[in-house]
Amino acid sequence: MLHKRKILKSINKWLNKDQCIFLIGARQVGKTSLLHIIKESIDDNCKETNSQSIFYDLEDFETLHYFNESPKNLIKDLQVNTAYESLDKIYVFIDEIQYLNDPSHFIKYIYDTYKKKIKLIVSSSSSFYIDKNFKDSLSGRKIIFEIMPLDFDEFLLFRGKRKYRKADFQDLSPNDKREMKNLLEEYSRFGSYPAVVLEPEFQLKKLILKELINSYLKKDVLENQIRYPDKFYKLVKILAENTGAQINNNELANSLDLSYSTVENYLYILEKTFYIKTIKPFYKNLRKELTKMPKIFLLDMGVRNYLLDDFKEFDKRLDKGAFLENLYFKFLTDNFPDKKINYWRTTDQKEIDFIIPDECLAIEVKSKKAKARSKAKKEFLENYPEFDFSFRDYEDLLEF
Repeated sequence: MLHKRKILKSINKWLNKDQCIFLIGARQVGKTSLLHIIKESIDDNCKETNSQSIFYDLEDFETLHYFNESPKNLIKDLQVNTAYESLDKIYVFIDEIQYLNDPSHFIKYIYDTYKKKIKLIVSSSSSFYIDKNFKDSLSGRKIIFEIMPLDFDEFLLFRGKRKYRKADFQDLSPNDKREMKNLLEEYSRFGSYPAVVLEPEFQLKKLILKELINSYLKKDVLENQIRYPDKFYKLVKILAENTGAQINNNELANSLDLSYSTVENYLYILEKTFYIKTIKPFYKNLRKELTKMPKIFLLDMGVRNYLLDDFKEFDKRLDKGAFLENLYFKFLTDNFPDKKINYWRTTDQKEIDFIIPDECLAIEVKSKKAKARSKAKKEFLENYPEFDFSFRDYEDLLEF
């Protein structure tokens, strides 16, 4: 059974426009499933729209070789395998388009020559491939959608707990509150990749995470020609251990015995393949607040916990602070996908975990909110009284 994602509503708005639709995201995040869901929807209405769809997987070497010879081969294949001449529209789905030698040329040719007849809907494992392989400008020819691991609302849907979606936690019965807490615990321990969420057995969840990370290291690392895969993996583990901390590239380079530029490139690859996200500092008073170092977070809690070999419940963890801060970052990026997220830190080390300038929100994450006291809060609000400041703890996530 294929489960729908929230982003489908946004994608569907572009199905009748000329632009090529790109779905980009980490491996196994659900891009191929989304392609099939969109295809099924189109097929259900094909008679009314006089259209047809066709699906190509470029992990199939014969198909890849055929399309690499010339983009015109796509037209030849459509003429053989669809009612080409009599159709008003053909929706062409291409999975893993980054494997083409020159995907930019391929898309540009099909779009410029056949945009009224052929609609391209493609997936790519990362925006890194788009940056590196798409040499020619596709400006005006594409619309890009980033596919992320499931947010908590989607997690509930995938787990068959539809009744809790958008529910007011305080209005739930004691049994329902207990189940909601267990679901949040599962989400924070094993993460939100679809295959992991759909697997009920905890030990099998760990095996899926292991395969997911191994697949990433074998494919993305190999394809990006990383010279020191062992040090790359060590870097990933260091980042997992230091989520929510400022990242100093010079220190990382020294620790890993790598050049500064190599570390910078590895971090770039990790961000472009949707495994990490950096946030920059927020400041207006340069003298007191100036710092350029970003903070770093992993985009999936299950991946973080696997790298640390620590799947314990929140109350039993030794890394409560970093764990909770990374989990809040996940919730914030899911709930404010188009908003800039920063942090605030002064030269004398006062810090606020998250600042969302467009929403005038400042959030300090605490494992024990009742004991929260913060000189940083006082100084921040003296400088930015227009912001809504709040302390948040683990259980606040149930009412996010």
